Amino acid sequence: MDPSELLTGDTHLTSLPEVYYKLQEAIDDEDSSFDEIGGLISSDPALATRLLKLANSAFYGFFT
Repeated sequence: MDPSELLTGDTHLTSLPEVYYKLQEAIDDEDSSFDEIGGLISSDPALATRLLKLANSAFYGFFT
Protein backbone atom coordinates (compact mmCIF):
# COMPACT_ATOMS: atom_id res chain seq x y z
CA MET A 1 0.00 0.00 0.00
CA ASP A 2 1.43 3.38 -0.95
CA PRO A 3 0.84 6.69 0.91
CA SER A 4 -1.72 7.96 -1.61
CA GLU A 5 -3.89 4.89 -0.97
CA LEU A 6 -3.78 5.62 2.76
CA LEU A 7 -5.10 9.13 2.17
CA THR A 8 -7.83 8.22 -0.31
CA GLY A 9 -8.83 4.74 0.78
CA ASP A 10 -10.90 3.56 3.69
CA THR A 11 -8.28 1.92 5.86
CA HIS A 12 -9.55 -0.18 8.74
CA LEU A 13 -7.55 0.18 11.95
CA THR A 14 -8.06 -2.06 14.96
CA SER A 15 -7.45 -1.37 18.62
CA LEU A 16 -5.43 -3.64 20.83
CA PRO A 17 -7.38 -5.34 23.63
CA GLU A 18 -4.80 -4.10 26.15
CA VAL A 19 -5.70 -0.46 25.43
CA TYR A 20 -9.41 -1.23 25.66
CA TYR A 21 -9.05 -2.87 29.08
CA LYS A 22 -6.86 -0.04 30.41
CA LEU A 23 -9.39 2.50 29.15
CA GLN A 24 -12.27 0.59 30.73
CA GLU A 25 -10.42 0.49 34.07
CA ALA A 26 -9.71 4.22 33.89
CA ILE A 27 -13.35 5.03 33.13
CA ASP A 28 -14.55 2.85 36.01
CA ASP A 29 -12.01 4.32 38.47
CA GLU A 30 -13.37 7.41 40.26
CA ASP A 31 -9.82 8.68 40.85
CA SER A 32 -8.75 8.70 37.19
CA SER A 33 -8.59 12.06 35.44
CA PHE A 34 -9.64 13.22 31.99
CA ASP A 35 -5.95 13.67 31.20
CA GLU A 36 -5.32 9.99 31.94
CA ILE A 37 -8.25 8.88 29.79
CA GLY A 38 -7.19 11.24 27.01
CA GLY A 39 -3.65 9.86 27.17
CA LEU A 40 -4.95 6.32 26.76
CA ILE A 41 -7.10 7.33 23.79
CA SER A 42 -4.25 9.21 22.13
CA SER A 43 -1.94 6.22 22.54
CA ASP A 44 -4.16 4.16 20.22
CA PRO A 45 -4.44 5.57 16.68
CA ALA A 46 -7.44 3.41 15.79
CA LEU A 47 -9.42 4.49 18.84
CA ALA A 48 -8.48 8.14 18.38
CA THR A 49 -9.53 7.99 14.71
CA ARG A 50 -12.93 6.49 15.52
CA LEU A 51 -13.53 9.03 18.28
CA LEU A 52 -12.61 11.94 16.00
CA LYS A 53 -14.90 10.62 13.26
CA LEU A 54 -17.74 10.45 15.76
CA ALA A 55 -17.04 13.90 17.21
CA ASN A 56 -16.84 15.45 13.73
CA SER A 57 -19.96 13.71 12.42
CA ALA A 58 -23.13 15.59 11.54
CA PHE A 59 -24.82 13.97 14.54
CA TYR A 60 -22.77 16.20 16.86
CA GLY A 61 -22.86 19.27 14.61
CA PHE A 62 -23.57 22.64 16.16
CA PHE A 63 -26.47 24.73 14.95
CA THR A 64 -25.68 28.37 14.26
